[in-house]
Amino acid sequence: MELLASKDNQDIWFVEVRDLNKIDLSFSSEPLVCIIISNINVPAPAMKAVAKHLIAAGCRYGVCFGRECEEWETALDHAYLETDPNYSPPAETMVMTTAHKNDPLEDVIYFAIYLTQFSDIEFSKYIFLSIGHKDGLKEEITKEICELWEIR
Repeated sequence: MELLASKDNQDIWFVEVRDLNKIDLSFSSEPLVCIIISNINVPAPAMKAVAKHLIAAGCRYGVCFGRECEEWETALDHAYLETDPNYSPPAETMVMTTAHKNDPLEDVIYFAIYLTQFSDIEFSKYIFLSIGHKDGLKEEITKEICELWEIR
């Protein structure tokens, strides 16, 4: 996990997952926004396992982008519902999800940083989770964040 930027008590992290069998999702349990950027097709059981790890790690808003983004959104929704044996978790643990199938990456980044607050949650941790490798992705995210936050 690599810290890309910090500002006003908000941290933005980047994690690239090249091997779904060797994934480390040991984030703190504080509420976080997870931006899943899927660069590869992922088998449903692996997607489900990653989604469960994200929810357990404190993901309260899942922003899904890239390949199979709608499937990722559904996997997060199901993982959240499965946190309760009756598939009815309490409202105070609500997890929001969105899929951004045809949006440009810069719009997704803006959305994730500025438009994901809900209820009384003040997010301070944002995790960009790259599923599979894409050349220049980390640099593109960093550049966009620095422009949004006016960091030089």
